[in-house]
Amino acid sequence: MKKQAQAAWRFVRRWWWAFALGAGVAGAVLWRIFGPRAPDAQPVTVPPKLIERAREEVERVHLEGEVEKARIRTQAEDTNKQLDVIEAKGKTDPKAARKELAAFLASNL
Repeated sequence: MKKQAQAAWRFVRRWWWAFALGAGVAGAVLWRIFGPRAPDAQPVTVPPKLIERAREEVERVHLEGEVEKARIRTQAEDTNKQLDVIEAKGKTDPKAARKELAAFLASNL
């Protein structure tokens, strides 16, 4: 029994640094896992799924289409107003209205 105790003590004296290193690593890992959290730690955000990104892209394209339609309508309304003025002028002076209409078409086509 005494020989076994001496052998065990010799083993501990020879490898004490490996035990200390292992205990330090285990302590560091446990501290990292169970230790206190930083107060300003950012929560992990999950990136949006592909279907969500596709829906957002579709909405963006639809919005662009609606904006383009609105711009065209606005331009058409302005054009129609000018044509209405020329038409009203044509009731009193058709020759001048035709010249004005020709100038308008030449500038807009």
